Amino acid sequence: MVSRLEPEKNVGAAFSIFEEIVKKFPDAGLVIVGSGTEESLLRKKINNLKLEKSVVIEAWQENLSGHYKTADIFLLTSLYEGYGMVLVEAAHHNLAIVTSDVGIVGDILIDGVSAMVSPVNNTKMFVEKITKLIIDPAFRKIIAQGGYDVISKRTMLSNEEYLQQYKALLEKLIPHA
Repeated sequence: MVSRLEPEKNVGAAFSIFEEIVKKFPDAGLVIVGSGTEESLLRKKINNLKLEKSVVIEAWQENLSGHYKTADIFLLTSLYEGYGMVLVEAAHHNLAIVTSDVGIVGDILIDGVSAMVSPVNNTKMFVEKITKLIIDPAFRKIIAQGGYDVISKRTMLSNEEYLQQYKALLEKLIPHA
């Protein structure tokens, strides 16, 4: 997980999700890379939930390639997002993505094809989707490849094509006044 540690990023929800995942898969681990105003609160929550052996918060870093390369699944629990650049980065690193249905996720990623998409704060559904990816590595690879393919097509556009598509998407998301 790569995120600013701010309320709108809803990182604390990942702990509730992961609390259930660790019950099923005791060797699972969650690495969160980021900094922000909620860092001390989140560290306390890790301790209170007794997740110190499974959940680690690392300081923000410019180069995240090493983290992406060692991960199997990318988790995003945001309450809302703009573009969601971390999803693009995760897809480019061939990670299976599990994300809340925020921002432009529904217009770019397809649940069960290019990502696993859950309603915001639906812990049960997040757990189900992550569990499926853990127990079925072949399916996890299919989801990762689907995300990579979708994002690669989007990022191979010329600047003008990209801006036109982005403008059309914004017009769709933002009601005209």
